[in-house]
Amino acid sequence: MNEQRTLLAAAASLAITMPIVALAADEETYLEEIIVTAERRTQNQQDVPTALQAFTGRGLERRGADGFEDYVLSVPGLSFRDQGAGATRIAIRGVSNVSASDFGVTTPVSTVGLYLNDVPIQGTSQLPDLNLYDLERIEVLKGPQGTLYGEGAMGGAIRMTLARPDPSEFSARGEVIGSFTKSGGFNNGGRAAVNIPLAQDTTALRIVGTYRDNDGFVNNIARDEDDANSSSAYSVRALLASSLGDRVDIELLAMLSEVEEDDFPNIDSGLGDLELDSSEPRYHDGEFALYGLTARVDLDFAELTSVTSHTTLDREFLDRLLIASRFYSAFGPVTGDPFYTDTDMESFAQELRLVSAGDKQFDWIFGAFYRDKDQVAVGGATTMPGEHLAINQTLGAIGFPLIPDSVYIDGAGDIGFRFVTDRYQQYAVYAEGDLEFGDRWNLTLGARWFDEEVTLEDELVFYSFLAVASSPYRVVEESSSDVLLKGRLSYRAQDDLLFYFTVAEGFRSGGINLQSVFGVGDLLFESDSLLSYELGAKTSWHDGRLVLNGSVYFQDWADIQSNGTDISPLTGAPVNFIGNAGDAEVIGIEAQLSARPNDAFTLGFTIGYADSELTEAIADAVVGADLPNVPEFTMSASLEYAFRFGGLGDGFASLNVQYTDNQYTRLQRITDTTGFPVDSYIVGQFRIGFMNEGGWGADLFVDNLWDERAQVGRGRTATGSFNSPDRFVVNQPRTIGIVLKAEI
Repeated sequence: MNEQRTLLAAAASLAITMPIVALAADEETYLEEIIVTAERRTQNQQDVPTALQAFTGRGLERRGADGFEDYVLSVPGLSFRDQGAGATRIAIRGVSNVSASDFGVTTPVSTVGLYLNDVPIQGTSQLPDLNLYDLERIEVLKGPQGTLYGEGAMGGAIRMTLARPDPSEFSARGEVIGSFTKSGGFNNGGRAAVNIPLAQDTTALRIVGTYRDNDGFVNNIARDEDDANSSSAYSVRALLASSLGDRVDIELLAMLSEVEEDDFPNIDSGLGDLELDSSEPRYHDGEFALYGLTARVDLDFAELTSVTSHTTLDREFLDRLLIASRFYSAFGPVTGDPFYTDTDMESFAQELRLVSAGDKQFDWIFGAFYRDKDQVAVGGATTMPGEHLAINQTLGAIGFPLIPDSVYIDGAGDIGFRFVTDRYQQYAVYAEGDLEFGDRWNLTLGARWFDEEVTLEDELVFYSFLAVASSPYRVVEESSSDVLLKGRLSYRAQDDLLFYFTVAEGFRSGGINLQSVFGVGDLLFESDSLLSYELGAKTSWHDGRLVLNGSVYFQDWADIQSNGTDISPLTGAPVNFIGNAGDAEVIGIEAQLSARPNDAFTLGFTIGYADSELTEAIADAVVGADLPNVPEFTMSASLEYAFRFGGLGDGFASLNVQYTDNQYTRLQRITDTTGFPVDSYIVGQFRIGFMNEGGWGADLFVDNLWDERAQVGRGRTATGSFNSPDRFVVNQPRTIGIVLKAEI
């Protein structure tokens, strides 16, 4: 760990000290201003009195970003977890979904809100990691965003804003990507965007498509498969924008994103480098679709916005669940525990928002929100193909009922099924007002009231001698309502110096403990809530060539939703369930520096420190233990150098380095205090490229510069169980590639 921190410190020192002496060299040099809409009105990010970090779309493309891990590691206080099987989780300031399962049904939802334009697309325990291209920007908001964004943003929110169609002229651009991965194979992909004016100065259509096909890098020795975790993904979207007169604008958005994974980037400790011992024929297929209609009407005194959306997320995956080996190994050979899951989520949302015309002494926002979400899941535990017959021969010989042939896997047998329907409905209204008093003070007050209802339809069916553990069809309902509050005082000491103090609440709904049918845990798990205090400053120096922002915060997290473990009176085996683990506190400090000392150099450095502690425990969680998914330190450094690339055009070279401290992946418990930690890691990326006046160019890149085996996940968590604790999810080994670019 010390060597890794030393390496990052050296990179940061290089980035900061080499060009910093030239800060006063060019009076025309300044950092690019990023315009954001985090608080539902257009502002420079330095004028928003909240912890916010924004990335421009072109900046993300220059660093080759197309997924969460390509940018969240550059945000202080954020950590990233990938469990494979499409199970992506993000923690902000120590607030994470500590009890998320890959099953994704009736488990706590993500603590981070995710938005594409103004469309909410979260709704399960995982966030869909979309392969996006042609973005205008990404905004990461830290701390509870309860009043404007609702209960799904207890830890923060990520807003992805698409590039808007341009009705003035036709344009097109794209990239072709090829790369080789150490210990793996060849990867290829492509991305393209086309802007088509349909009516001069009023209507345009923007169509974007992406494709990615990666060879794997993990060798599954049990199945004798090299590079087993190959994957492919594609997405296509269309955004139609039109101005209907001087006062009305509409946008129609349609998007489809699909990913297919053969096995997962898991390795087993104790084996050779990048080796896995898993006999199950594992895979993951996920498909996300979004349709949205946004209308904006200028009412002079305010802007009325309507956002109507329909999203679906369909996932199929096959992994491991220890049922076959636990109950049937005495009747025949059991070499694996396949568990098939098919989950279909459908969500409709409607938001109406009225935002006052800006630059007034008193600015205000009123809004109403409705969401209706249904999620249907089928989970099936099976024997391995080829072993089903031998087990049934033994069961039949002793007079036990047989296991039926599997409807999902040829040659296997179905041990049992879980049929679950999870319905969610919420109504909410919110308001926020900002009062300017004196020349430099602003007071912001906000509130959000919501009422919601969760309904569970559940049936558990086992076969053979396990049939006695079956649970009949049941319907359970849970309803709740609450009010979230926010208060903020900001002071602009001078034009380039802004201080703020914020007190805000976050909230996450309670739910139904799916495993209560096994007699473990209570029927319901309660809501958890967050109270956050933050003191921050935003500063700009040397005529905009240097920006330094920082904040300190304290968060009080109550009734944390988490996993517990108990022995089922029905099966006699330990079963994980969802309950409330207790209370916790998180204290942290963050800083972000950006500088452009001259036309050639742009640099950045971020650091985050978080100290988390479980202060009160329910059941067997350990008081005083660190929270899961909370690295103590997160740091990043970046350096970009712009130059003339001979006769080829404008060139650049960039180096990005990110450090994530070691962290636990589970709550520490009296019966098992390990917490299943993952090690700290430091990863780096280097790119060099050019773009010429003719509209074509190329980049050469190296990802994972020193071939780090970063542990980004541990174990498997299907249906809340923690199987294979010595199994880790690792990042892609060193990858070297080239990008060919063109635009017209």
